[in-house]
Parts: sequence; structure tokens; C-alpha cells
Amino acid sequence: MALRIWDAQAATSAVEKYLELNEKRFAGVTFRKCWYSDAGQRPLWDVQGMVRTKRCIPLFKKQRHFRYQIDAAEGNVIGFDYGFQTR
Repeated sequence: MALRIWDAQAATSAVEKYLELNEKRFAGVTFRKCWYSDAGQRPLWDVQGMVRTKRCIPLFKKQRHFRYQIDAAEGNVIGFDYGFQTR
């Protein structure tokens, strides 16, 4: 994306754009936590939440927990982790 991430709102919007482009059957996203960390090699934003995707039957949706790491200087996704899924 090549955008500098200054605050939590910019970090969550970067994750939302990434999910819209890369997640099949994207239905929505809910964010739980977002925090800044500069303790490692480079400063980054950690974003946690839940992504909803449509299933083959239009009425049903699948939810998965996620954690994305966004590079604060460039705005690129440098790491992600999907947790358990519900429904």
C-alpha cells in the first residue's frame, strides 16, 4: 500500500482494505484491539478482530478471528495469524 500509518484508525482501514482485496466472499470485519509497538526491529501496528465471510448458502456466514501486523513506516502487511473459527 505504501502509506505511512500514523494512528489506529489508519491501521484498521489498511487491514480492511487488505481483507477486501484478498479474502474470498468478504462480508465484513469487526475490530477488537489495535495497538502500536516499536520494541522489535521496526515499528508496527498490531490489529486484532473478526472477519466474516459468506458461505455457499447466502444466509450463512463464517467468522474467523485474526491478528495482522502492519508496518508503520510503509503500511504493508508483514504478518498475520488466523485463530479459531465460529459458526
